[in-house]
Amino acid sequence: MSPTLTIALLQLRAFDLADHDQAWAELLRRIDDAAAETPRLIVAPEGSYPATILGSRDAYSAAPLRGDAEVLATLGDRARRHACYLAVGLVLHDAFGAPQNAAVLIAPGGAVIARATESTPASWFVEGQGPVTALVDDTRIALFAGADALAPSRVATAVEDGARVLVSTGAATTWGRELDRLPEPEAHLRLAARAVESGTWAVTPSKVGVEAASRVYGGRAGVVSPGGIWVVRAPGDRPGIALHTLDLEAASGPSVIALAGTPIAAPESVRLAVLAVAPTPSVVDLMEGLRAVVRSASAQGARLLVLPDLAGAETRAITSTESLPLLEALSAETRTILAVALAERGNGETFKTAYLIDRGTTAAWHRQSVLRAEERAAGFTEGAAPPPVVVTSVGGIGLLCGAEGLVPSLADGLVERGASLLAWCAGDLGVAVEPLARTRAIEVHRTVIAAGVVGTNGGGSIIDARGAILATTVDGHAMAAIADRRLGRR
Repeated sequence: MSPTLTIALLQLRAFDLADHDQAWAELLRRIDDAAAETPRLIVAPEGSYPATILGSRDAYSAAPLRGDAEVLATLGDRARRHACYLAVGLVLHDAFGAPQNAAVLIAPGGAVIARATESTPASWFVEGQGPVTALVDDTRIALFAGADALAPSRVATAVEDGARVLVSTGAATTWGRELDRLPEPEAHLRLAARAVESGTWAVTPSKVGVEAASRVYGGRAGVVSPGGIWVVRAPGDRPGIALHTLDLEAASGPSVIALAGTPIAAPESVRLAVLAVAPTPSVVDLMEGLRAVVRSASAQGARLLVLPDLAGAETRAITSTESLPLLEALSAETRTILAVALAERGNGETFKTAYLIDRGTTAAWHRQSVLRAEERAAGFTEGAAPPPVVVTSVGGIGLLCGAEGLVPSLADGLVERGASLLAWCAGDLGVAVEPLARTRAIEVHRTVIAAGVVGTNGGGSIIDARGAILATTVDGHAMAAIADRRLGRR
């Protein structure tokens, strides 16, 4: 039987600092409610007591609050009573009495066994030291306070220390006119990306409602699988509990290794297209479908079309020898720029290679520098060079191939070298591509075009620099999605 860990995530009502007594009573009541489901770990969000927004340190100091010792002793008693671990987001104090956005892990015996403090907190907190890892029974978890779990480098460090579950106490905020119809919090998109990049489970509690007449919480406490799928979520508009049993064998760690200018001018506006393709071992069938879709998109004004990784994990499938001349001819016919990844053989080795074809001429090619385990097992070899930036008539295109899109530092490097947009020939990665593409766009402030295959985890999306979806293919359909984008804007 696979090892498991059952987690209960609390979704609490937001309280202002002045209502700290209500917040304390609500936290204890919800812990008791969750314990009835017999989880091994209960997680509560940041600022569960007394609040998240302190306003000013003077206002905070004047509030008649419980001391750290009392708060931790009471929570320790709850852990003993319910024979479970507690991870709770709290305002605690450093050695000089200054408030920190903290998260503590309390063992079933009642002792605090780990304490994380947010490294880049709001102005009313003092800076903390970041996340920590600790054991929950035999499972190493990473405990994050506030927004620290959204930082790729902090997650990578925790995973290197052996963490297989990311426990983020950050309560995600959002916006909207109707509290029962709030958009997906940006933080949740980024957390899903961190789960995929690190090959771990990620869990987050949450809050609902408005705090200090200025912060709107998005609810939706939940669990993200190592594949980037939300497997359980609380509602977005009311308190609740999200319960899930994690299959720890599914958290195998990162499938790729994280690798450690002046922007190139782009035109004011360009029409972009992303293609979702149904996998096929037949070059004839593939090209027949591609011709129809590329011709249709170009007739609608698309100048740059991003295709997926067509090689997948099969070294003998769609190769550059057969396909590249046909794609060059199609690019010349339609006067378009095509980005595509194919299998390339040479000198006894096989690479997954991305090509940028500009109106009939291969302007650049790049051998994928990061491979998943399945691709190595199939016989592919990693390329030695990092992804390139290619100067074109639509600006500097940063070219990502397959699993390279799973590595945040590679996208950062493309932007540093002048990329105006990122063209990601993603293909079938076995994980949800869209939340990763949206996270990349948000974090590097660039348009991202991510092309996958037809299927649940694939499809294609065009994402603007703020993470908004400009266009997306329809699930189950081989097609192109088209959007206009002012590339000069971030």
